[in-house]
Amino acid sequence: MPKIFGLTGGIAMGKSTLAAKLRWAGRRTGLMLWLHDADRAVRALMAPDGSAYQPIVALFGDITVAGAGTALDRMKLGTAVFARPELRVQLESILHPLVYGRTRQFLARAARLRVPAVVLDIPLLFETNGETRCDRIVSMAVAPAIQRRRALARPGMTEKKFLGIVRAQVGAQTRIKHADTVINSGAGVAFAYRHLLRALASSGVPKRFIAGRRQYTGLSQAWPPRHRRHGYWSRSYGKRCDYG
Repeated sequence: MPKIFGLTGGIAMGKSTLAAKLRWAGRRTGLMLWLHDADRAVRALMAPDGSAYQPIVALFGDITVAGAGTALDRMKLGTAVFARPELRVQLESILHPLVYGRTRQFLARAARLRVPAVVLDIPLLFETNGETRCDRIVSMAVAPAIQRRRALARPGMTEKKFLGIVRAQVGAQTRIKHADTVINSGAGVAFAYRHLLRALASSGVPKRFIAGRRQYTGLSQAWPPRHRRHGYWSRSYGKRCDYG
């Protein structure tokens, strides 16, 4: 089995941004880590051809996007769920077993192909007891004021909805207490990414699997823009290198 890292964090704490950075690094540098995104799995399950679509329609009725055929309106769904907690429990009873099944399939494939390490990007890691499947847990953290500002900048987000989401999630202090590594996303994406790579390396993941097949040089369109200040693990020399 691969070494399993659980990546989690509350709403607007930077978890999805860091996961996007991992996916970008995989495409640009051949980063040899597999990432399983629970949010993407949920979106696939809720698509018209997904396993959760019909049960959700049966539970909530007509919550499709106007003029978009049969696609579910996630904004309407979120409003309904956080207005009535009992509906949230029923929705989770539909989605969580299906997401867990996809996670098991992902881990089985990684083990079959002898992938050395995987990252499970799961917002509700502690809420679903997902930490029991992980070798190490990485939790995102940020100051409450920054979290609130980020969340309210999202389309359709209101103060009431934000507070409802926060109450439905495990508290930040609980995540920090049980995490092996805590990353402050308030320091920026580059800092968070370097911190995550260090956590992977310190956990015994071979450095050659963290660096990727191509070195981090000459990326004129690289993201984040100030890429030359990033550290990376050199596959050739097996040590950390810095551009500056």
